[in-house]
Amino acid sequence: MKKTSLIPICNAIFNADTTVLSDGEKLLRLHNVFDEDALNELSNAFRELEPGLVTRQEHRKRTSWDLGQNNHAAMSNEDRFAIQKAIETAMDTKFESMGVTLWEDKESYNIPKHVDNDGLNAAMQIYLPSDEGALPNTGTIIYDGIQEYQVPFVPNNGYFISNSNTTVHSSGEQVKAGHVRRSVYFYFRR
Repeated sequence: MKKTSLIPICNAIFNADTTVLSDGEKLLRLHNVFDEDALNELSNAFRELEPGLVTRQEHRKRTSWDLGQNNHAAMSNEDRFAIQKAIETAMDTKFESMGVTLWEDKESYNIPKHVDNDGLNAAMQIYLPSDEGALPNTGTIIYDGIQEYQVPFVPNNGYFISNSNTTVHSSGEQVKAGHVRRSVYFYFRR
């Protein structure tokens, strides 16, 4: 990622629409996260890296590509460090580590209400463009008691939740036939 490509993601983090949930945790809704160069590099990574399955989701129609272990043009070690520091500054907290994966969800993919496993403390998912277009109703839903917040699956937008292993969330509607849902997922550990 070019250094100038970090400006939009940092701006998206610092200018996010923020909702404080009833337990004090935060939901940040992010807009216009990547510039065109970064979106192109992320798209190339789907073709250039080896795909794998998502741990504990092997039975679902989700494929992943690890950007956390590779110094790929889409996300270098410096890029990951800068993004982690932006989140830490915006959230006034420290994380021990941050991982990054690309996800591709195929037809009928859906995950019901859940919390992330104990190994993940916070999460950020940015929706990526696909040839089939936006799938707004498949975006993540955050549950806060009787209140629900859906982050529509619109390319180059997404969310950050400050405690993904206590905040209940789900995907929205199932991915429709002939469509894929692509995103980049950042996970944080304290």
